[in-house]
Amino acid sequence: IVDVETRAVLAERRVGEIEIRGPSVMAGYWRDPEKTAETIGPDGWMKTGDLGYLADERVFICGRAKDVIIVNGKNYYPQDLEWIAGDVDGIRAGNAIAFAASKAGLDREAVVVVAETREPEEKRAALGNAIRQEVQRVLGLMPDEVVVADVGTILKTSSGKLQRSKTRAAYEAGSLRARQDEGKV
Repeated sequence: IVDVETRAVLAERRVGEIEIRGPSVMAGYWRDPEKTAETIGPDGWMKTGDLGYLADERVFICGRAKDVIIVNGKNYYPQDLEWIAGDVDGIRAGNAIAFAASKAGLDREAVVVVAETREPEEKRAALGNAIRQEVQRVLGLMPDEVVVADVGTILKTSSGKLQRSKTRAAYEAGSLRARQDEGKV
């Protein structure tokens, strides 16, 4: 586990980037020496992009380095915001996603939470306020925008894994809407 900036090895229970090396780790990217040099150091350690820490010789994964939301110099893990939103009555557990996004008028990236519900439109503003208040209560962070949307709005892989970067891109492009292939149960 290394410091993201300096690459110095961190002490136990300090969050940093997870690096790996060994005989089954890739040697590099096919015909892309620049990308290989960015990912694999001269000592053979590969940057995974995952954040975590060691405790009692066990690895604990916290999330992806590229997904961390930074506000006023403090790091927030999107999974924390997602779990909080998913615990709000009326929001589908496991169907909330958080990310930092470009938003006009702000001198920083906006903190955005998108959460899915089956509740009717007239209840969604209250759900958004409940999510905003709960995130603020638990983390001391006020999301800039909470989007309470139809089931099937959050982009996922075929196996159901949240696609944070694609959902962020759809939000920034103004094309975040329920997918037509989702059936309502």
